[in-house]
Order: sequence, then structure tokens, then C-alpha cells
Amino acid sequence: MKLDRASVAMTLALVLSLSAALVARAATPQRSSHASALKVAMLFSEPINGSSWDTAAYNGLQAVKTRFHVQTAYTECLKLGDIAQVLRSYASHGYNLVFGNGFEYGQPMAQVAPQFPNVKFVAMTGITSGPNLESPQLAENQGGFLSGALAGLMTKSNKVGCVASQQLPFIVSQMEAYKLGAKYVNTKVKARVTYTGSFSDVAKAKQAAEALADTGVDVLCQDADNGGPAIISVARARHIWSIGMSEDQNSLAPRTVLSSVVVDSSAVIQLITRQVLDGKFTGGKPYFGVKEHAIYLAPFHGLVPARIAQRLNQIARGIAAGTIKVPLITKPTTP
Repeated sequence: MKLDRASVAMTLALVLSLSAALVARAATPQRSSHASALKVAMLFSEPINGSSWDTAAYNGLQAVKTRFHVQTAYTECLKLGDIAQVLRSYASHGYNLVFGNGFEYGQPMAQVAPQFPNVKFVAMTGITSGPNLESPQLAENQGGFLSGALAGLMTKSNKVGCVASQQLPFIVSQMEAYKLGAKYVNTKVKARVTYTGSFSDVAKAKQAAEALADTGVDVLCQDADNGGPAIISVARARHIWSIGMSEDQNSLAPRTVLSSVVVDSSAVIQLITRQVLDGKFTGGKPYFGVKEHAIYLAPFHGLVPARIAQRLNQIARGIAAGTIKVPLITKPTTP
């Protein structure tokens, strides 16, 4: 879901050899004898094992392969200028559903999609759409609200904080909802957010986390992509709670990570693939959030008291039912 994630350089030779790579993938035994004719490709801007966002989407691609018996392929570490050419290569080689894992794929897909009207293109959290182009939106503000509520209920100092990456609308919406969620359950709490300006600068993420901890914050959340583990490590070293992002990150610090905001792009990827198989793909900008089980809190691993867990479950049910409405604020406000 994210623009401008740090890309590893992709040489021209790699782009020119993509066609051969696709043929090689097509020759491998990736589907059963009862497989669908659907061929699904996915594009990533980072290594699939280097970002929780891209790793989650890659897991979704693998789930699609297993669940629907379709042929899959992927390309990682794409530079923005190479996206359109790679899209054309996949479409030309018979891949009829192509995902781009971030809204940086929206503009190139808007350019390429009309050239291949029989191919379905999906730009995760993109800003464009068309008859064969869909930009699913993930209600990350709802996840931010839940994260803030957890922080507001667990804090002892009434000081909580979060380190985020860039001030992009979907990230800002999550951070602003984080503040609102904390206040929703604890009127005394002060919630601070620091933006590092980078998805990949681990040193900046660590420094921002340490600075927040120095102010007395005792619950620290993160939405800093590759900097996330460093933020969690600061929380562990300072003996304060932390909240992970994108996937369950408790394994990074089992006694520190209370929970994580799971942005389950895998569920969205599977749902869209099912729609394509059923002939129900319509394009557009559909929203996926708590109600669709695309946004939720990971297990609490025994770290959260039962009464607090119950309160959080009630809040999640309220969001799903629409009785709790989480505002969509895309410009940063003061703490």
C-alpha cells in the first residue's frame, strides 16, 4: 500500500530478460491438473522479505496460488520508471490479473490498462480506476483508531506515541485516527506522532523512537516499514510496550509487543481474485476495513488484561457495524 518505498536498483538487463523469466516460471509445475486458466502476477517495489507490507501481499499471492490453483509470478525491487514496461510484459505473456502492491502502481496502470482491455489490473491503494483497473482502498484509519485505543488503555504515564514514515494521506489518516482512538478511551492521554520522512531509514526510525521514549511515552506504536523492527527494539530496551504494524510482530519482542495492526492485504487479494474468477470484477475504488476483516488487531499474546481486550473487541464491533465512525483525516494536526 505504499508510495515511494525504497527500491533496490533494477538494471535494464533485468527488464529485458523478464520475458524469458516469465516463460520459465510458466513452465514450472505451479498448478494442479484442475487449475483455472487464470494467471496472476504481482509487482513489488521492495524485496518481498524486506517489508512487512510487501511480505503480506506476497503471502496473499501464495494463498491465491494454493486456494484457487492458479499460476502465479512476481517481480520485486521495481523502480518507478520500469513499472509500465514490466506491466506490458506480463500482460503480453498471458497474465490476465496483475497486482501492483502500492499506489505508485496506479498511474502506470492507468497508462497500460487501456492497451490490454482483457487484463485486470489492481493497484493496491491506488488513486485511479477504470473498466479493467481497480484501486482497492484499505481503511487504515480504522486500524490506527484501534491501535490508539489499545495504547490509551494500557498506558500508565498517559503519554503514548507513534513513529511513522512519510506524511502521505493514508499514513496520516492512520496517525490522526491513532490520536483519536487514544482519546476515545482515555481523555487524559497525550498522543504524539513523529514522521521520519522515510520508509527505509532505520537509523531515523530508531532515533525518533528514542526521542519519544525520552519524553515519558510508555506505549510506542510504529508505521515505519523497514524501520519498524528498530522501533520495537527501542521499546524493548526501554522496557515499554509497543504495537506492531501490518502483521503480527510479537515474535520480534514477545514480552514487549502488545499486539499489531494487521493490514490484511492477503484477504483483499484473495477476494479480488475470487471476483475475477466469478466474472464479478468491476474496477473502481472499493474500501476494505474492519467489517471485511481486512483490518484488525493481532492476538494479545497474554499481555493485555481481559477487561481491556473485551473493550477493544467492543470497539472493533462498533466500527464494523458503523456505530463508531472513524474520521478520515489526511492532513497532520498538532498533538
